[in-house]
Order: sequence, then structure tokens, then C-alpha cells
Amino acid sequence: PIERLLPRLRQQSRCESIELRAFSRRDVAALLEREIGRPAPTDLRSELFARTEGVPLLVRERIRLRTERDELRHPENVRRCGVTLPARALDLIRRPLDRLSPACASLVGAAAVLGREFQGTLAAAVAEVERGTAVDLLDEAAAAGVIEAAETPGVWHFTHALFQEIALQGIAGGARARLHLRAAAEIERRHREDPAFVAELAHHHHEALVVGDPERAFECARCAAERE
Repeated sequence: PIERLLPRLRQQSRCESIELRAFSRRDVAALLEREIGRPAPTDLRSELFARTEGVPLLVRERIRLRTERDELRHPENVRRCGVTLPARALDLIRRPLDRLSPACASLVGAAAVLGREFQGTLAAAVAEVERGTAVDLLDEAAAAGVIEAAETPGVWHFTHALFQEIALQGIAGGARARLHLRAAAEIERRHREDPAFVAELAHHHHEALVVGDPERAFECARCAAERE
């Protein structure tokens, strides 16, 4: 209903569209200071901003949860306790993923294995989806607000790190390992002689150990370490 209502509202002379932006690091620090009553430790500010990326709803829910648990009485313990998010906030993040078609959710899961940013053609290969079909499925995920096109043609990224995280959580361990193995095979096929991808290969082979080749995983890890 709101998608039908918004165009009508925009036609009204008295209606003004206001873009909601994410909080900056300074905004998050100010909110924490107001809640704690003194400047928050750097670790707490950094962890909270990194986890929420400044999304106001997630920032508010995380501060509310910490306040209810009386954790902000000792904010210096943030690194030991970690920054988690309440279930209802994660449920809101999960909703757009739940509305995806099964085929689209499968492709998004394969993309999540590749990282926050990914090539559409690589995700299609890992998901074993024909490229033309993948284009439509990526458009579906973009319309749901889960991913968006990057500046580089053919490259996409998750609009929030939590979309990638939750998409990964929805894949069973064995299936996730097989996706990592296919990712490694496809990257090796495309970039066999390019050492710049060895760390990426080491990661995928490590995550695929239960179904992959331990010797190849070790070789990639050693090459990646030597490259560092």
C-alpha cells in the first residue's frame, strides 16, 4: 500500500521528501554520551558504529538493550562483552530476506559467501544459475533493498553488513562449505595466474575443508602468508 501512496503524496505541493541518513561516528558518540552521562570509551563507540553502520534503528535498539541489561554502567568492558543486537532488530533486518523468492534467496546466499561486495557473474557461477536468470534475481534482491549496484559495472554489494551476515546464517554448514568450494574453483579458473587472489582462495578453501582438499587449502594459506 505505501508504494502506491508515496507517488500520490509526492504530487502534493505541501509534501516534502526527506532522506533519512545514517548516523555518523560523531552522532553515535553523542547518543552514547547522553545515555552514559559522560564521554563513551573509544572501543564502545567504534564497536557500536561498526556493528550498526550508523543505522538509527539499530543504534537505538542496541543502546536500549545495553541500558536494560545495565551494561552501560561499565562501558569500558565493551570489548570483552562484544556488541550484539536484540532479536527484534535482527527480525527487522531479516524481513526483506524472507520476502525473496527461493531462487533469489539461493543466489543471495551464494553472494554472501563471496563477501560484502561481489561480482554478479561470480555469484551466478557459485549458485549455478544461468547469467540471464541471475540478472533478474539480482534485480529482485535490489528491489527488496538487500543489495545495490556498486560504481563498478557488474559489481554489487549488500546494503548493510547484517544482510550478508543473516544470509550466511540461513545456509546449513555443509551447503555453505560446498558454496565456498565452488567459489574457490571458479576464482582459480578465472584468476589462475594472479597472485592477488591467493588470500581470497585461502579463505574459501579453509571454509570448504569439510568437503574440499586440505593440501590445496594449506598451499593457498602458505602462499597467502608469504605474500603478506
